[in-house]
Order: sequence, then C-alpha cells, then structure tokens
Amino acid sequence: MKVHIDVSVLIGEKAALGMVSGELDLLLVPPIGSSIALTRPAEGVGPVDVPGFNGLLKVEKLLIYPVDAKLQVYVTVMLEDIIVYTEKDGKNVMDYLERGFGLFSVEY
Repeated sequence: MKVHIDVSVLIGEKAALGMVSGELDLLLVPPIGSSIALTRPAEGVGPVDVPGFNGLLKVEKLLIYPVDAKLQVYVTVMLEDIIVYTEKDGKNVMDYLERGFGLFSVEY
C-alpha cells in the first residue's frame, strides 16, 4: 500500500531546516505510536551517521482522505520531527532520505 509521508527536519528544538515528503510502499497503514524504519536504503546508498537520527521515526498522526467512489483511500502518515544538531547533519539526513527512499526534501 502506498502512503504519503511528511516529516520536518529541525536544527535543535526550534530552528526549522526543511521538510521531507513523498510516497513509501508499506505492507499496511502504520498505527499511531508505531515507527517506520527508514534503515534499509536503496542499493548503493550507505547509511547516514548523524547524531539524533537512527532511521526509526514514530507515527504521530494519520490523515485518511477518500479518493473516489471505488472506496480507495489516500493516507498521509505524519512522522515525528527529525532533530539534529547542525545544518550539515540535517542536509545529510535529507539527502539520505531522497537518495535512499525516493523522497523529496525542501529547505526553508
């Protein structure tokens, strides 16, 4: 099942660096409180070594939108913020998620 994910990337507790979003193919819609493991990137993309980011992101909210009369649904999974210590670390995480999982990032 394809779900849309949305996650913010922060430097410390207050400074927003950007956001990452896009579609992931999951076996099921993860319930609130569970985690998505972004720890197995695409072939050729190595792990990212950034303090504060271990690849496990907790599901904070689910938004489920009806798409059409065929009872298809569109699901947005909102994940906990990724909090890093430096701008460079944040950009490294955003790059890892883009290259490793086909997601898109936007810097603010």
